Amino acid sequence: MEIAVIGAGIAGVTTAWELVQDGHQVTVFDRRLAVAEEGSFANSGLIAPSSLIPWADPAMPRRARRQQLDTLAPLHRSRPMSLGERAWRWKRALLSSGTVARRMSALRELARYSHERLHTLVADLELDFERTLGVLMLVRSAREQAALQPGLQLLRDLGIPFQELSPEQARSVEPALNQETAFHAAIVLPNDEAGNCRQFAQMLKAQAQARGAQFVFGAEVQQLLPAAGANLTHLPARLLANMQVQLVGEAQARRFDAVVMCAGAGAGRLLKPLLRPLGFKLPLVTTHSYAISAQVREPQHAPRSAVIDLRHNITLTRMGQRIRVGGGTVELGGPPDQQNPKLVQKLYTVLHDWFPGAALLSGNVQTWRGAQVMLPDNAPLLGATTIPGLWLNCAHGALGWTVSCGAARVLADEIQGQTGAIALKELGITRLKR
Repeated sequence: MEIAVIGAGIAGVTTAWELVQDGHQVTVFDRRLAVAEEGSFANSGLIAPSSLIPWADPAMPRRARRQQLDTLAPLHRSRPMSLGERAWRWKRALLSSGTVARRMSALRELARYSHERLHTLVADLELDFERTLGVLMLVRSAREQAALQPGLQLLRDLGIPFQELSPEQARSVEPALNQETAFHAAIVLPNDEAGNCRQFAQMLKAQAQARGAQFVFGAEVQQLLPAAGANLTHLPARLLANMQVQLVGEAQARRFDAVVMCAGAGAGRLLKPLLRPLGFKLPLVTTHSYAISAQVREPQHAPRSAVIDLRHNITLTRMGQRIRVGGGTVELGGPPDQQNPKLVQKLYTVLHDWFPGAALLSGNVQTWRGAQVMLPDNAPLLGATTIPGLWLNCAHGALGWTVSCGAARVLADEIQGQTGAIALKELGITRLKR
């Protein structure tokens, strides 16, 4: 089939790769001039399926389970917030504990499979993307450690390797940890890792191009149009169907057998005119996350791999000769093109807490504010729609890098008419039906 992929972030690039591997003719459109220029540009780099697993425990109290939505992506409410953003918060607060548990379980399975798929790609293609193995989670207090125990028990039950460490043992794993910053304990997740998402996307794009995929940059999609005359409410989505992609500045729309929506901030604008008339709610909001990247000043004072400050949910990652500090709070509301200095300063504070003097902060420090699209339940939109030929791989929030490889492979299998490695029921668009 001739398939268009909208968006060249990590979701779009991995999707293009899997589709071209299956023999499809793939064209990727992106308004930017290169891959991974927006939400995938400078994220924290964390690829940590284990960090999702504790929050899927059905034995956790209802209130605690709801709070796990904010644990995965803690929200900072900036002003002003639009009516849509306020409604999104309201929908998030009303999610039932059962819904949260099911979504987290589905995310856990997707992250696990995605990690396996990433390892396959790395081995087959010999990709080198500043990858570091193992994640060290720092626990500042006994209270925090006690709160983690139900999740750690779930890790044991599932056979996920981890180790609880004393501060002294943690310092043997990361010798550069600040001796003046006290903490209560640490947890090592040896199978989790970190890596440069943008670099990975660039390498995979080159591999996809070598196999025939086309990337069209500087191309803004104005609208998506289904085949004229199609009965959108009854035709099965797997039927071969024409979709049209109308680009800004082009008089005639381009025709494809299928379109896969992988865009970030622009997904809602393109999807809502198509899906709302069919009875689907699309409570998408754009949130923003922050990261700083700086050159290593003194290697012996820098982290070896990835370190997570659990209290602040901030990750400090070694990426080659740089340190990246990111994650933590995501911002909802506020001016769309203005950085929040308090959230940026928090990254510097946590860096100084754990690795003072490790980075060159007086020179060229890159401060990044990236946009991610989220649904109230934090789960992505994956799979077919009721519009023939329109497929979804979007709304990943802060989890795009963690789930990208698996989501792309499962979606490619579904497009082929095959059963994917994991079920998409909890992640599909049917959950948004009015």
